[in-house]
Amino acid sequence: MKRSVLGLMLACAAAMPAAAQGVHLGITGGWYIPYGTVKDYATNGWDGGLTLAIGAPMVPVTFRIDGMYGTMPGKTVTVGPETVKADFTTWSLTGNLVWTIIGKTLPTKFYLIGGIGYYNVQQKYTTSAAIPIPTVNTPAFGYNAGLGFRFTKIFIEARWTNIDGGLDLTGLTAGGGTKSLQVVPVNVGIIF
Repeated sequence: MKRSVLGLMLACAAAMPAAAQGVHLGITGGWYIPYGTVKDYATNGWDGGLTLAIGAPMVPVTFRIDGMYGTMPGKTVTVGPETVKADFTTWSLTGNLVWTIIGKTLPTKFYLIGGIGYYNVQQKYTTSAAIPIPTVNTPAFGYNAGLGFRFTKIFIEARWTNIDGGLDLTGLTAGGGTKSLQVVPVNVGIIF
């Protein structure tokens, strides 16, 4: 067991200089579109973030780490005799595989992207009730999958994202409970 761990550590250390040649930083931003149940409670918003791409030239599969911030303004809904609105804010850190399906050796590339990550969803309430509803912070894990297009350093992509238990319905419906929060970020970015 110790030899296996030592061998793995040595192989990773040997591969690091080669992988470091393919490390790129990027910025991204765009639309944050509610999907599924959350579209009953939120409208289109915006998002932005940083990306770290790690890969070797001529290899069709690379790895990407994305740190994102997204926000969606809430819709006013009626709950009993009161009205409630929840504005949504999401912070995330995801690890993704990027598979270039067309054009790995060309400046124009089409790719599939998908991965898992950690999300923190905040719901900040505005209500007509005399008693305010406290802000809800929900840490959760989620996953995403999508399609992208890259031309040299510029990319455009759309990803369906599912945050397990990220939508807290306690302040938004009489029944309460939690559901998956689903969004579709559509982003434009640049990789340096």
